[in-house]
Amino acid sequence: MIIPSDIKETFYKVIKGYLPLSDFEQWIYNCDHTESYFWPDDRLILLTLDYNSGHAPHEVRRILFKYISEAEMETWNLLYLLTEAKKKDERLPAILMEFYDLYFGYDFMQDLALSYGLRVEVPYANESWNDLSPSEQQQM
Repeated sequence: MIIPSDIKETFYKVIKGYLPLSDFEQWIYNCDHTESYFWPDDRLILLTLDYNSGHAPHEVRRILFKYISEAEMETWNLLYLLTEAKKKDERLPAILMEFYDLYFGYDFMQDLALSYGLRVEVPYANESWNDLSPSEQQQM
C-alpha cells in the first residue's frame, strides 16, 4: 500500500505531537479517502476510539507505526525542525533546545546542539531562557 506524502505527514505530526489528537480525530472522521490507506480493522479502531482516554495516544501511535517506519518518522522530524528553525519565529528557542536533545542520538547534530541548543537551554549560569529579557533573548 502506497501512502501519499500528505497523509504520511499527518501521521508524523500526530506521532510527534505537533497535531493534537482532537484534530486527528476530526481528520479521521472527515477524510473520506482514509479507507484507502488503512486496513479495515485499523480504520474501525480509529473511528471508534475514545480520543479523550489516557490510552488513546498509545493506540493511535501503535496503529500509525504499522504504516510508516520509525526511520521515515525521524527523517521527517529532522527536516521539519530544520525548516521550522529557519523561520526564526517564537518557536525557535524550543526547536533549538530540541536540537540539543537530539544530539544524544545523532552525533551530526553536534554543531547545532552545542553552539545553539545548549546556549538556549542554559544561557548563563543558573538561568533559563525564560529568565532572560527579550533583548537578551534576541541577542542570543
